[in-house]
Amino acid sequence: MVKVRYAGRRLAVAGAALAALGLGSLHAPAAHAAAPLFGAAATYDVGGANPASVAIGDLNGDGKPDLVTVNNGDSTLSMLLGNGDGTFRAPITRTVGSVPYSVAIGDLNGDGKSDLAVISAGTDNSIAAGDTSDSNAGIVSAFLGDGSGAFASAPLTRTTGGAFSVYGALGDLNGDGKPDLAVANYGGNTISLLAGNGDGTFITPTTRTVGTGPYSVAIGDLNGDGKPDLAVANAYGDNSVSVLPGGGAFGSYDAPTSFGASASYAVGTTPRAVAIGDLNGDGKPDLATANAADTDNSVSVLLGVGGGAFGVAAGQRSGSTPVSVAISDFDGDGKPDLVAANADGNDLSVLPGRGNGTFSPVVRFPVGLGPDAVVVGDLNGDGKPDLVAANAQGNSVSVLLNQSPNGGGGGGGGATPELGSGELLATGLVPALALLLYRRRRTLRANTMPRTTA
Repeated sequence: MVKVRYAGRRLAVAGAALAALGLGSLHAPAAHAAAPLFGAAATYDVGGANPASVAIGDLNGDGKPDLVTVNNGDSTLSMLLGNGDGTFRAPITRTVGSVPYSVAIGDLNGDGKSDLAVISAGTDNSIAAGDTSDSNAGIVSAFLGDGSGAFASAPLTRTTGGAFSVYGALGDLNGDGKPDLAVANYGGNTISLLAGNGDGTFITPTTRTVGTGPYSVAIGDLNGDGKPDLAVANAYGDNSVSVLPGGGAFGSYDAPTSFGASASYAVGTTPRAVAIGDLNGDGKPDLATANAADTDNSVSVLLGVGGGAFGVAAGQRSGSTPVSVAISDFDGDGKPDLVAANADGNDLSVLPGRGNGTFSPVVRFPVGLGPDAVVVGDLNGDGKPDLVAANAQGNSVSVLLNQSPNGGGGGGGGATPELGSGELLATGLVPALALLLYRRRRTLRANTMPRTTA
């Protein structure tokens, strides 16, 4: 195996590799190296312990994106108001429900101002792998905003109807124009559906049984009928994704279709998150999961075949313990890319899409300690998608601003491009050299190096 690591190694190593492949010697970096895809991370303390989730939205009505985290280590919520240039002010914290796991931003009462919906697990902040027996009642807390960045002193709260509620999604699930909630209940193998009344309160929840240990939920039209459907990542036991086709009213949600081994649609081990997007440009929604305990440290991609059905999952190498995943076009080439947060790698992995449902080798970007979530948004108003990671172990968020030109992008800026297991790794400097060596090796079809498709 040939490895080239520029951080802490002499460039002579790279030169030797070039000579071995008949490419001459290395004297200096290329004059036109690939532009950095993201700049170095700027990290901000959140003022709370163990931020588990982060959301982007305009909390104070100034037209500039702000950040909000929920911190399950001390049951607080942190708000970081944005300056409009991708930087943020000191955090404002407040106490929320017991052990919050996720937060969503939306107008819950129809007054045109941003509100917060916080999902809290209950009285125990520990999740044992494979143990889904926790019976703590989940809580949803609605914090109504006044448009200035301040929120009502007393939130509107109710139980979720499920046990150990963790992550939720906000959307109009029943077509009445009012925001509703779908919540994954890890402790009861169910999801809860909470219809909004339009005033910040929710009606009595209904539940649907899904796979074992549901951890996150995403909303999208998966079968092309114009109505929102649900995709649920079942983190423990059957390692599956459940899909619930929506009929436009809560009573018409059908039984979930499970994508576990029995249906030959298994995903990787311990899928902690699921995202929806058209990854191959065929107009049909696809799914991606972040597999936290997968031995290949992978994300799984399931391409949609129409009618809400999906093909066999394909694994894509990510980083160490991927726990969160999102979809966007980061390099401006019109093809969707993936980003995953790697909890044990202390970095984010970007997988550039090829437009056919497969991905180029990952490019890793360092962030704070133990990133537990990643979200995408334009933080500085340049029209490009930026990244925010919630660093659970570092009690911080990391902000990475997109620096790629429209229509192109690449490694650099402290990133680590990976060219497949057993192939070539290059760190930091001269990412173009790594790509050159990789392409040259493939052209020569050398038999002395194992080849794994990234």
